[in-house]
Amino acid sequence: MRRYRDIALALVIAFVILAVVGEVLVGTFGHTVVHEQDDLLGWKPRAHFSARMKVRDQSGNEYEVDYSTGPNGFRTFGDTSGARKRVLFVGDSFTGDPNTSNGEAYFGVVGERLPVEVFAIGGSGYGTLQELLLVRQFVDIINPDIFVLQYCTNDISDNSFQLEGRMSHVRNQKNLRPYLIEDSIAFRLPKYHPYLLLINNSRLFRKLDFEVMKLQYRFDDPTRLLGPEAP
Repeated sequence: MRRYRDIALALVIAFVILAVVGEVLVGTFGHTVVHEQDDLLGWKPRAHFSARMKVRDQSGNEYEVDYSTGPNGFRTFGDTSGARKRVLFVGDSFTGDPNTSNGEAYFGVVGERLPVEVFAIGGSGYGTLQELLLVRQFVDIINPDIFVLQYCTNDISDNSFQLEGRMSHVRNQKNLRPYLIEDSIAFRLPKYHPYLLLINNSRLFRKLDFEVMKLQYRFDDPTRLLGPEAP
């Protein structure tokens, strides 16, 4: 019996060592994380963050972007005290993700070419409910003259508890995002569910979960599912 206890203890120690090493390696060499956990939105862009990153386009060509955020995760936050018109852009990954440098993004071009104050924020994989919650948080602070909602075709399923549950393998979105059910905000998993604890606190688990999702998309029907868009 003692022998089995020693074997079990050795396996536990080995698992802990591998997990710690894995966390260090993923934290050191893994992709840059531009989002963080949020109790209301599920996840949100990190505030006051900047990085120069190498990304790839759909053809696999690599290029560099200068990505940065200001207060509350806004990619650009104009002057709220001036007389110029204010334009608020809210969207998903096309607005919030490091696919382009801030100045080359569509909202950056608007700010460069028009005499307006630009405010832009978005989150990877956001549905319009999450975008609405963002607007409610900041509309009184910004008091925009023009509001632009950057919208994607998958936002319909992103807002549906039932549709996204059947159609999407993207667990790190559908298990974190809020849904509007009978006029109330609801989440798919309880706050202290093991999946949420791991995805919010372990880079190694996030990496493994994302790689499994990519395999699921590769072997599933590509005409029915949308590609993963990881926060």
